[in-house]
Amino acid sequence: MIAWPRRGRLWLLVGQVSCLATIVLAGRASAERASSGGQGVWVAVAVAAALISAAGNGVWLSTLRRAANGRRQRVFTRLAGKAERTVASSPAAIGEGVQTVMVAGLTLRHRPDCPLVAGKVVVPATADAEPCGWCSP
Repeated sequence: MIAWPRRGRLWLLVGQVSCLATIVLAGRASAERASSGGQGVWVAVAVAAALISAAGNGVWLSTLRRAANGRRQRVFTRLAGKAERTVASSPAAIGEGVQTVMVAGLTLRHRPDCPLVAGKVVVPATADAEPCGWCSP
């Protein structure tokens, strides 16, 4: 499981606060300069702090995205396992000639191995049922 550790969150917070403080201090320092000659350095410091802050946010977001993808993959794997068990034990899946199934009372048709009907009681799909779009029967 990929997760953002507590120490990583602390470093992100410290980094963002220090970058924000640097930007504010550089802005105040450049505002106190009467000529534009001394302001360039402080503007460069503020821009550098903003870029460091953006890089920290990028690392944080990419780590969170990896964690979300890993969790999603585990959920799909678990759903696929339930779908296999449901298909094997479902009366609608055992009958001959059953191409698609649907959950009783609903309007979408699915393949018998579709994860969206995993663990649910299914019946043979009617002719007017719409495809689910997930398994595209």
